[in-house]
Amino acid sequence: PSIPPTRGVFVRLGDQVAKPWFPLVIIALSAASCFAIFLSGAVTALFISACVARGKGRFAHVALANALGVALGFGIFIVIVKQRGMDAIRASYPSLFASTHWGYMEGVIARSGWGGVAALAAPLPLHPLVLMGMLSGMSSFSILSAAFAGRFAKYYVMGLVATRGEGVLAAMRGERRSGGKEADDAAPAAAGDEDESKKEK
Repeated sequence: PSIPPTRGVFVRLGDQVAKPWFPLVIIALSAASCFAIFLSGAVTALFISACVARGKGRFAHVALANALGVALGFGIFIVIVKQRGMDAIRASYPSLFASTHWGYMEGVIARSGWGGVAALAAPLPLHPLVLMGMLSGMSSFSILSAAFAGRFAKYYVMGLVATRGEGVLAAMRGERRSGGKEADDAAPAAAGDEDESKKEK
């Protein structure tokens, strides 16, 4: 069966994750996913693959690229919101402003400011968080730097787990191989001891 064009592109990109220029692809795709949510899953898969390909020493570069892409994408998002006006955004997405998460984020940002945005940026969707930051009077730089910090922390932890997970699996495979070899070596020795015991009897 034929592979859909979009999926085919990501399959080909998956073969390039170890290339030194691949973080630039992560930046572009991460920025695009701010407007095309369906890209998020594919970007996450490529991100994890790139972290594993680089290993423990260099995966932070990929996490940095992912967070930079988010900051770039939401920088464009802020410009669009300012051009259209917050009232137009309210009219276009009334359910967003009426959600229970909205009131929760409003309280956290009111209490903690920049730190609240950075803390919420890791686990929560960024679109409502950015809008809330704008409504609370935060500068664009403050919003984007907080989103960058929160997402970098998130992606760093994801990369750390991905790279350490590979090491744990490799260690387990090595232990199984080592254990199997020791068992194989011990079996002839045990058989030899048994033969010697029989001879003595």
